[in-house]
Order: sequence, then structure tokens, then C-alpha cells
Amino acid sequence: MVESLRDSRLMPFVGLDANLFGRVSEPEKWRRESGFLPGSAELARYLSREFRYPLLQDWPDLARVAQYSLAAERLEDLYNAVSEIFDAGDFLPTPLHSIIAEMAARAVAESRLEKSNFLLTRDSLLRRFVVVTTGYDNLFEKAFAAAVGDFHVVSYAARGDQRGKFFHLRYAGGAPAPGGPPLIGKPNNYGALADGNPVILKLPGTVESADPRYAITEDDYFDFLTSRELPSLLPSVVAGKLKGSNHLFLGYSPFSWNMRVPLYRIWGNQRSFRKSWAVLSETETLDETFWKACGVTVVRSDLKEFVAGLRAAVEAAAALVAAAGQ
Repeated sequence: MVESLRDSRLMPFVGLDANLFGRVSEPEKWRRESGFLPGSAELARYLSREFRYPLLQDWPDLARVAQYSLAAERLEDLYNAVSEIFDAGDFLPTPLHSIIAEMAARAVAESRLEKSNFLLTRDSLLRRFVVVTTGYDNLFEKAFAAAVGDFHVVSYAARGDQRGKFFHLRYAGGAPAPGGPPLIGKPNNYGALADGNPVILKLPGTVESADPRYAITEDDYFDFLTSRELPSLLPSVVAGKLKGSNHLFLGYSPFSWNMRVPLYRIWGNQRSFRKSWAVLSETETLDETFWKACGVTVVRSDLKEFVAGLRAAVEAAAALVAAAGQ
């Protein structure tokens, strides 16, 4: 993984279960007043209680529970319930979000050097740091605001007149640009990402908006699955990075079919053809079969242990590079 990072090919792919950092999932106990953001099963169970979903055996399936609210003509209530969770409270980034922001900051710092030390490539497309998130929170924005300052957020629109397209929001000095995010109308000719700053790609979309348009129901993911290939909807600098990277899956579970949809849109007709990894705890056994079928190497570790190990490995590699340079 460190070799892949040094080669500017390591792309983190972070799911909603990143919010389980340092703890175990407790779907029956999680409440809005719990003091921390929910993982996928916790959110599904919470919504199933809120909307009196009748089939309790289905509650781990977030898209199915969310679809029930749509069938009951309560989509606005669903958006309000989700927004009240993720767009309220001063939640802090976990160490997982922070180390990824540190990677982005390192990539930015190295790109400004006349002679690179840690990163091995001068390819401007590869050097751009991109993290993909399928979560609904804004913890990456907070982490990047603190560690990087200048970055971009590209988010999917699942609803409205611009359904199936992406919006772009630029951050400067840790603050979002005024006026709201513009639509990426012509991805191949979109030049607003030319500065090379890091990108947070939010595939479900963004919650913190006056006009919610993020994907959460089964219908949303059906649209995602049947639309054009994902890379054709994104600016070429982001699409090229997606295709040319090794993926590192963290807090991401393909147990529900809708969570497999983003992978299929990225990989197209191919499964992962580059070396990629999925970090799973000892209790996550069902996911292992899927990852292995896709050629993704499973790493058995909880997120807290993994982040500590990754940080130590990166620091050790950087120290060796510095010593060699001396």
C-alpha cells in the first residue's frame, strides 16, 4: 500500500462504516443523541424505527428501508430525518478521515517541490489526490479544511432536473466558495479542476444542502446503475484517476446490492484489474467472498489498528527516503 501511495496510485474508497472507527456497530442502541454518527446498519435500523418499516429481517438494507418511505409518499420526511443526523451537531473527523487528509496534504506539498522526495511520479494526473466516499457526512470536508485548505468536492445528484450529473464545490482556505456548487455540464471540457488540488468525490451526493438530492433509496441506485458509465459523467482528470488507481476500501461493505452499484459504475465491465485492498474486521465474513471474486485482497484488521499501522508505515518510508537523500 505504501508503494502504491508513493507511486500516486492509492485511492481510498470510504464507506459509511468509517463512522464505526474505534467502536462496534450497535444497531439496536444507536440514537440521534448517542453522540456519534451511525454506521450503515445503525442508520438503517434507526430509519426502520422512525418509519415503522414492517419487515424487520430487512432492516440492515438501508436502500430498502429508505425505499419504503418513498412508497409511503414520505420522501421529504426521509430527507429531513437523514439531514437531522448528518447536518446537525459538531461531529469531528475520526483518525481515519484525518490520515487520509494527511495523505492529501503530503501529495500537495510534494507537487510543489522542484524535486520530489516521497512521491515517485511527476505525472500531474496521477499526482492529484482523490478520495471517494459513499457516506452522508461532511467529515472529510472538515479534515481537508484543516490539513489541506484548498480542495474540491464533486458530488452526485440523484434527484431534480440535474439527476444523474455531478456538482462541483471549490474550497479555498478551508471555506467553501460562495454561491453554491455549479453543475458540471460538459465533463470532458470542464476546466475548473485544473489547479491539481485534491478532490473529495461524494457518490451518494451531499446532505448539507438546502435542496437535498443525494442517493439513498432503491430507485436512486437503479438510476445510478442504468445511467451511462460513471467515468463519462465526471471531469476527465477525476475519471482518469479512478481508472488508473489501486483502491483501498475502508469502512465499506458491499453486503447490500446498492453498495455494489458504485463499484460496477467505476469498474465498468471489468472487475478490479489493479492491486486493491479491502480492510475487514474479523466479524465481517460475508463480504470476504465478494471481494475475493473481484480480485481485491482482504486485510483482516479493525479500522483503528489499521490506521495506526498505515501511519507508522508511511512515516517509516518517509524517514528512509529522507535518510537516502542525505
